[in-house]
Amino acid sequence: MGILVGYVRVSGENQRDNNSLPVQRSEIQSYCLRHGHTLFTILEDVESAEAADTRQGLQFALQAVYADLADGLIVHKLDRLARNVLDSEHIRLELKQRNKQLISIVDPVDTNSDSGKMVYQMLSAVAEFEKDRIKKRCAEGRERKRKNNGYIGGRPPYGYQAVGRNLLPCEREQAVIAKVCELREQGAPLAQIADQLNQDGIRTKKGKLWSITSVCRLLA
Repeated sequence: MGILVGYVRVSGENQRDNNSLPVQRSEIQSYCLRHGHTLFTILEDVESAEAADTRQGLQFALQAVYADLADGLIVHKLDRLARNVLDSEHIRLELKQRNKQLISIVDPVDTNSDSGKMVYQMLSAVAEFEKDRIKKRCAEGRERKRKNNGYIGGRPPYGYQAVGRNLLPCEREQAVIAKVCELREQGAPLAQIADQLNQDGIRTKKGKLWSITSVCRLLA
């Protein structure tokens, strides 16, 4: 048992209104209640996982722990803390040197043990790899569709509209694609992305509800 500072994050302002922040907060509060921890406060950031030292909410959370206002830091998932191996390792070492806890609800590892340290570093590497892979796939998909301006008929791909024999970007659908890419980059499961699109009243090109398959096809 101890006093903990919570930290939550989403990737951008257009993600503020989805249910990720409330879910992260609720999970942290429930965990502390179940395990007898006192939750000092929960701080948040609404910006990219890049450059941990520029995220004000995270830095305030860490400084509160370093100043002995709390015994440790708690996050819902390790990739909310950082999706960069160097940042993750720097935070782990700083907390360890001060004998402070680092608790991840979804990825429970003992970062002070040798085996826990290895698992933590592996999870950090996977998070960074996944972030880079999603960015690359989204960029390649947009570029591939941009170059595909020779339209021969049929239903245009999502994000484009047919004008004569050409495909032109559809601004509304391009915004949806960007939203899906950001959600996926921040680690949202495909099912959660589909649910979010459906809740927002957004439909597929055929006017149907989104599914895991249709979201996956959009990201391909």
